[in-house]
Amino acid sequence: MRRRVMRKILSAGLAGLLMLGAVPVLASPTVTPESRAAWSAGQDVVGRILSERAATRFGPLDQIPAERRQRLERLLDQAGEILAASPAVSSRDALRRLAEEERGLRRLIAEDRVAQAGAPPAPTGVMDQLRARLSPTWNQADYAARIRRSEARIARIAEERVAVRNAFVADLERVGLRLRPDQVDGLLSLASADDMVAIQAMFANMRGIVTSLREQAQASGESLEVARRLYGVHAVLLEVAMDAHRDLLRKIDQDWGARLAEIERSTHELRAEAQAILRAERDRGLQDVTRANIAAQDLTLRAVSLYRQRLAEQRRSVEASLRRLESQARVAINTWATAERAADLAALIRFSDRSFEALSAFEVPEIRPFESRELQGEVERLTERLRGFPGS
Repeated sequence: MRRRVMRKILSAGLAGLLMLGAVPVLASPTVTPESRAAWSAGQDVVGRILSERAATRFGPLDQIPAERRQRLERLLDQAGEILAASPAVSSRDALRRLAEEERGLRRLIAEDRVAQAGAPPAPTGVMDQLRARLSPTWNQADYAARIRRSEARIARIAEERVAVRNAFVADLERVGLRLRPDQVDGLLSLASADDMVAIQAMFANMRGIVTSLREQAQASGESLEVARRLYGVHAVLLEVAMDAHRDLLRKIDQDWGARLAEIERSTHELRAEAQAILRAERDRGLQDVTRANIAAQDLTLRAVSLYRQRLAEQRRSVEASLRRLESQARVAINTWATAERAADLAALIRFSDRSFEALSAFEVPEIRPFESRELQGEVERLTERLRGFPGS
């Protein structure tokens, strides 16, 4: 009878989770405001994942019926986005918006300079000014004015980027990642930056939530129902983190790796063609242009090689972190199942403390500044191309 009642409570889903989890997490003095906000926003979807996983007793995902597995994958993605929310992610997005705005302004300046060269001069006489009003065609002065406005905005962006970069460094330190300001550009230049920062933020939020879960378990006395749900939430958080890791590994292997190989192949073809042109061409001017093309292609190939190397370093860190998470998840699921039958709950909680404490920070490989601004610029251009790759 007791077991039937317990199962009924455990199958209650979200209502039970809200009653057992939300208030203590929000009230715990040891939890950061970011973790409280992440849990407040994410407890609903975590509760739905727990209901789905409890129904299959946390069985292997590849053995779950397709419809349920697809629903669960969507929930895991949703939970990952919520749990990764932090000021570090917001300041990262602000830095990207400023960088994109600056690139757009520089493109506009280049286009305006070309258009200015072919535009009519500014009207000087009365009749010229009247004709300009009747047929508003941009003249050299119009383009010059817009170029000045664009350059002034770029100068303001440079000032804003310093402030936002400093805030980003401080935000990263709060989630356990210490970077110098000159390392920030090295991190943000890569397509993987979003995922690396998100995983770091996710770990920080999860550590705060898990700390509160441990306090709840210790305070729950002899309530097996409370303990089992809390351990279930712990297992779900680990599965959310594992899903984020696997998604980043997929992007490195299938999306960015494939795209880099394609860029490298096409650049080698262009370089071979340019070398053939250079051997055959007799015009010195055209030879100079071709040599400049070969130099640009060599820079691209250097950037691709460096990009691949840094992605490989990140892949090794992500893979090692995933293996640790998988070990922790096996223990967490076993603890969740054991809580239903545990005769000595206090002993169970003491021993399972090690599982809670094992959620260590994600170890990001060393972030190194680029050896030259030219090489960094080429890496950033590669990142723009990688982010436009389907699936990225």
